[in-house]
Amino acid sequence: METPPVIATVPKSKRIRTVLYALLALLALGAALMGILIGFFHVIRPEPPKESALFQHFYKHRAAYEQLKEMFEADQRFALQRVGPFGVVTLRPFFEGKPTATSDFTRDRYQQYLRLLDQVGSVQTFRVADPPGNPAFTLWQGLWIHHYLNIDIVWLDGVPTNQVKSLDQCRNLGNGQLFYRHIDGNWYFETNMRPF
Repeated sequence: METPPVIATVPKSKRIRTVLYALLALLALGAALMGILIGFFHVIRPEPPKESALFQHFYKHRAAYEQLKEMFEADQRFALQRVGPFGVVTLRPFFEGKPTATSDFTRDRYQQYLRLLDQVGSVQTFRVADPPGNPAFTLWQGLWIHHYLNIDIVWLDGVPTNQVKSLDQCRNLGNGQLFYRHIDGNWYFETNMRPF
């Protein structure tokens, strides 16, 4: 009987080295992909609409904005905070979600808001924090890295101090401060992008 041939085994240290090289290669590939993605987001940033287009949009839909403002003010008996496709948020009584048959905030009223928001191309209306109670309407949003950029249309009781001459100058990430561009009467554009 013949003896079977002896197959040489790979030394354990060589196997460990091979696995380590494979892991290092995967880590390098992952780091390279992460660098490409970060570079992509740094280079390609959402471009806000031009100021002239925003003014045209407002004047085209001004009647709907006025109607939304009046509805929002009338619904302050609920301490209305926000309305959008996600539902409503009220504080008196506290409610968050889509109105039901038993809700104080009716489904018909909610649907009326959604129709008008869709007409003006806004994703939501919400209560401005300062001064409290004034309505705002989100007109444009962009996400760059982990920062939300936005332009809203707001109705304000008073004249804001942080006014800019043109929204086209506002392209830089803000530091939490809001800037305003006057439209007409008490209507303003509001943005969290700074002009400098």
